[in-house]
Amino acid sequence: MKFICNRRDIYSVLLLLSFYSLSFAADKPTYGVLYPKSHGSYQAVFKSVIADVENELNASVNKMTINEVVEPGLINNWIKTNDIKVLVSLGKQGLDVCEGLTNEVQLIAGAILSPPDNGCQIRGGIALAPHPDGLFNWLLRLKPDARSVHVVYNPEFNGWLIKYAIEAAKDRGLKLVTYQAYTLDEAAKIYRQIVDKGLSSVDSIWLPQDPYTVDQKTVLPVLLQEAWNNEFVVFSSNAAHVKRGVLFGLYPDFEAMGTSLGKMALRVAASDSIKISPIQPLTDLLIAVNLRTADHLKLNLNSSERNMFDLTYPASH
Repeated sequence: MKFICNRRDIYSVLLLLSFYSLSFAADKPTYGVLYPKSHGSYQAVFKSVIADVENELNASVNKMTINEVVEPGLINNWIKTNDIKVLVSLGKQGLDVCEGLTNEVQLIAGAILSPPDNGCQIRGGIALAPHPDGLFNWLLRLKPDARSVHVVYNPEFNGWLIKYAIEAAKDRGLKLVTYQAYTLDEAAKIYRQIVDKGLSSVDSIWLPQDPYTVDQKTVLPVLLQEAWNNEFVVFSSNAAHVKRGVLFGLYPDFEAMGTSLGKMALRVAASDSIKISPIQPLTDLLIAVNLRTADHLKLNLNSSERNMFDLTYPASH
């Protein structure tokens, strides 16, 4: 079949296509990212996260670096100038001023240690704290006979995370034993009480990301020595502890986290409701394992199992 179009017909089609293209562009939300001014590896991490946000959105985003002291008015002017509808804030600096941000922008938080307590109206977010699902899955994968998990936490800092942990433990048949502490001194005394009661090979201690209950100078060395002597598991939400001797720790897969933040931004942009979503623990995770500790606990990991780990200590093992 042969179609014949004159110039007027072609012009009309092009005009119609142009109209629809402009309409689509007008309806498409504009995205922005706030991130802390930093240097070296930290800067590289933020740029990697932003690149994966953009890949998921299939669009470039407006970017603004912020210092520790931020003026809300400066950010609001940037938001209005660039007509930003959905804003992803990385790190805590952006959340420190979120109460002063214009209500016209939908805010998503990423790469924060815990949810803000300053009344921020956040549509959703992803914390750096590993999800207890991932932690407990790996515990049972490495130590199938594990039965209990003890955790000391500051309720003002990590109370939100323990709610997830209670559900995660229940789903896996683990006994979660929680202890509240507000200072390192209180935490140290509680750890001593836990250890003095006697822990066996089916018991474990989880070290959350909590500056009020975990430190590397006093608490960690004592716990690791007791764990080594009594052959119980210590695992952590901080992968840096693995090098010191904890069995395993989880840490962020920043590329995957950027993709997840991009998906969250798309969902927020497509939603007509203004329902405030909670901050979620991080599910985009990598694992570090201390092979020397694993051998001491007689876990008998074969080569294929060891190849599952993203990072191992000692590196020359």
